[in-house]
Amino acid sequence: MPKVPPTNKKLTGAQIDELAAQLSHPYGSVKLLCDGRIVTLEVRLWSELTYRVMTFVDGSWTYAWGFPQPDGTFAPEAKFGRKVTRFLFTQKERAARAKFIGKRAAMTDSICTKTLTHFDSSWTSGRAALRHLNKVCFSVEVLADERAAVAKDNLELANDPAF
Repeated sequence: MPKVPPTNKKLTGAQIDELAAQLSHPYGSVKLLCDGRIVTLEVRLWSELTYRVMTFVDGSWTYAWGFPQPDGTFAPEAKFGRKVTRFLFTQKERAARAKFIGKRAAMTDSICTKTLTHFDSSWTSGRAALRHLNKVCFSVEVLADERAAVAKDNLELANDPAF
């Protein structure tokens, strides 16, 4: 974890509107300093005609961050991602099970209620990503290009074992 001390700054509504406008066109990019970590939001090609906003923490996104560890907890970097929860079984399978055991019992049945949760690095819009970061982070600041280079140098120094 970097030793860059966080401040108690949040993005204003006007800043969110301005940054969302930068992320509304293909290949737009925004750099933020969230809780002492450099978070980059970039618009990237997702499929043939679809663009999505991708989240990168300190220059990368490791998919292991988005999945639970053996003890059931998530990596600290997971908070920068989008939470996705899916049922383990399909609607058809859950309906068949509910028909077999009864509707009331199905509400508490582990098979009918079992879900899988992970955190994804992609967002459908820049505004959604910015509002999420503003909500889950203690401090969020916009980094200008010169300030981003200084923060990256500080981050490399903080992660250096000799520091």
